[in-house]
Amino acid sequence: MSDVTHCPDPETLLVLLYDDEGTPSERVTLQAHVDRCSRCAAVLAGLDTTRGALGAWHAPRLPLGFSIVRTPPPSRWRSVVWTGGLAAAAVLLLAAAASLARIDITYNDQGLRIRTGVVAGEGQVASMASPAVPQPSRPTTTAVAPPSTSAAWVTQASSGEPPWRADLDLLATQIRADVSRLLQEAQASAPTTALRASAVAPAAGPVRPDVAQAELLKKVQDLLDQSEVRQQQNLALRVTELGRQFELQRQNDIVQVEQAFQRLEQQRNELLRRVAATQPRP
Repeated sequence: MSDVTHCPDPETLLVLLYDDEGTPSERVTLQAHVDRCSRCAAVLAGLDTTRGALGAWHAPRLPLGFSIVRTPPPSRWRSVVWTGGLAAAAVLLLAAAASLARIDITYNDQGLRIRTGVVAGEGQVASMASPAVPQPSRPTTTAVAPPSTSAAWVTQASSGEPPWRADLDLLATQIRADVSRLLQEAQASAPTTALRASAVAPAAGPVRPDVAQAELLKKVQDLLDQSEVRQQQNLALRVTELGRQFELQRQNDIVQVEQAFQRLEQQRNELLRRVAATQPRP
C-alpha cells in the first residue's frame, strides 16, 4: 500500500507512538498520511499528550485504614504473659507433683509423723502422736489439735515472683488441709475401731500397727490420686479455653485483613475509572 486514501482509526495511529509496534512499511505509510492530514496529526498529538500525562501520573496516598509496621521481637516477659494460662497450669501441675513426691509419712510405736516436702526448716513439720492401741478396760481418747492456719501452712507470694506462685501456694494449702483432715478422721476412728475389735474378739489380741499403717497410707494415697485427677481436669479445661480464645482471635484478624484489602481494591478500581473517564475520546 503506497497511499492512504481514508483516515485510519486512532488505534492504528498508536503504531507511530511506540517503536516496537507495526512494520516499517506501515509506519512509513502512516507517517506520510499524518504529514498530509491535519486531522490525523491532531489526533496523534492528543494521543501523545495523553500518554505523557498517564506516565507522569502517580496514585494519591489515601488513608488505608490500617498501617504496616515492623513488630520488634517479643520480650521474655511478654511471651510468658501471652501463654499465661498454659504456662501457669503446666508449672502448677509440675510443682504440685514435685511437692507431693516429697511427703514423708512415718508410723511407729510413738505415733504418726508427717513431714511435708517444703524445705523451710523444722517449723513446717507436722507431728501428731496417738497411742497405737487403747486399753479395753479404760478407753482413752487423744485430742487431736486442729491444723494450724498460721504462716507455716500458708505461704503468701511476695512481690516480684511469677504470677502462678499464688495458685501453687493455694494448691499446697488445700493438699495439706486434706491430709490433716484425713489424719484427724483416722485418729478419731482409731479408738472406736480398737474398742469394737476388743469387744467382739477379746482373745484376738491388740491390733497390729502395720495393718493400721497400711490402711492410713491407702487413704492418703487415694486422697492424693483424687487431687491429681482434679488438677489434670483443670489443666485440660484451661488448655481448651486458651485454644478456643486463640482461634477466635485468629479468625477475627483474618476477617479484618480481608476487609482492608477489599477496601483497597475498591479504591484502586475507582481511581482507574476516574482516569479512564478523563481521557479524551477521538
